[in-house]
Amino acid sequence: MGLVISAKGLDDDIFDSGNGDFTRFRVALAKAYNMEFGLLYEKYIYNFFGINKMTEKELDRMNKLSNKNLDILLQHSDTSGILKPWQCKKIYSVTKNLKCDMPKSHYLTVSDKNLLEEFNKAFLHCWKKKIVMYFH
Repeated sequence: MGLVISAKGLDDDIFDSGNGDFTRFRVALAKAYNMEFGLLYEKYIYNFFGINKMTEKELDRMNKLSNKNLDILLQHSDTSGILKPWQCKKIYSVTKNLKCDMPKSHYLTVSDKNLLEEFNKAFLHCWKKKIVMYFH
């Protein structure tokens, strides 16, 4: 089972890989935004699997460091849903200047494309052309 993220008018799917890869991307993105926030977000995400226990103090700190626009993507379902153009605009406003070295992959095949750069192109495309981004 995997996750495909697509938008009409793009040559390629934005993302076509496993849910775990999407989780790793979101953790890398959170760390690119702010390392302390990213480490707390990583603990938060894996807390759902019972791997890490997060304290109330850590959760409060993560919430203080968070960015409501970036949270639209970081808290998005990894199985299905949509991002509306206005949400893409908000996410893009935060991610456009971030650097994240995670390569784009399709399960075991890794491309020479940068995943954040691909997402940013898609966020901009969806926002400017008023197109919905689909998670399925």
